[in-house]
Amino acid sequence: MNNGLFGYACFKQKKDLTNPRGFSQKSLVIVSHLPCVYIFEKLCEFIVFKTFMTVSDEDFPKTILNICKQISIWPDPTPKAVYTLPIMQYEMQI
Repeated sequence: MNNGLFGYACFKQKKDLTNPRGFSQKSLVIVSHLPCVYIFEKLCEFIVFKTFMTVSDEDFPKTILNICKQISIWPDPTPKAVYTLPIMQYEMQI
């Protein structure tokens, strides 16, 4: 059994002329003991797409916490199984 951790990351940059660097960046990192690359890459992309540009900086921590609560009740993954998983007000099919 592997005792390591797996990390999945997504980044989003946008122009921000008020920032000395000329852009602002948000990052999302998912850490798991499960080597489910496809699932976590799709999850990262989904969360970034649905939250980074639409959720305010003030509401972002609460939104991420709610997403974590939803993920915590997902079933354990089974190889070659297809799942429809609730995430935010959507369903993600993996």
